[in-house]
Amino acid sequence: RFLYPRIHPSSPSSLMPPACLENASNAATISAGFAPSMKASKVDSAGLSTHATPFTPGPSGGKTGTSTLQAPTGEQLHLHHHLTLAAARVAREAYACTLRSSEEYFEEVSAAATWWTQSMRQEGLGTSQVRAFEEALKKGMSQRCEGHWYPSEPMRGSGHRSVINDITVDPILKQAAEASGISHRDAASRLPKCILWCNPGSVRVQMEKEHACTIFHSSSTPTAPSSNGSGSDSE
Repeated sequence: RFLYPRIHPSSPSSLMPPACLENASNAATISAGFAPSMKASKVDSAGLSTHATPFTPGPSGGKTGTSTLQAPTGEQLHLHHHLTLAAARVAREAYACTLRSSEEYFEEVSAAATWWTQSMRQEGLGTSQVRAFEEALKKGMSQRCEGHWYPSEPMRGSGHRSVINDITVDPILKQAAEASGISHRDAASRLPKCILWCNPGSVRVQMEKEHACTIFHSSSTPTAPSSNGSGSDSE
């Protein structure tokens, strides 16, 4: 049988998020076109099959009918090899880009998730539930910030990155509650009624009937003046 190059499971691509794997799968799909499912019937002196018998299911699940297929040429194998390598390289670069992006807002997201967790009434909750709630918040907020983080324009996209618990409960809070085994209604009642803005270099919270206050500030990132810390929804 032909042995076609594949991305090894232990390579960086096996750790990639779905968005990164999509790029790799496109190239892999093209390259896989040169590897039809076949059973070698002849092997020449170089170890390459010259004829093949495809598997054709019969009425009872057996193999019926035979045909002769020409083995892939050396040029096709060479192209397949390079496509596979290119797919792995693109996937690695995309994954590295995602890691760099998450590092950019790590401090802000961590500060926001910690504030929500510490502000939640924790009576009747286990330590593992509280920890799971905070970790799920970090994951959800990181996903929301991805692709919507502008250090040179901190207020840009602020509305998109905000997390609210008021008349409506933010999907991020619902997901964190579900991940920690807490009902949506219970989690909403345990959390304060407020809105939180997670911006580059600054995390602000406005409680119900109160002025916005800053819970995190980094002097390394320029912050634009704003009356309530909400900034703009436009991007």
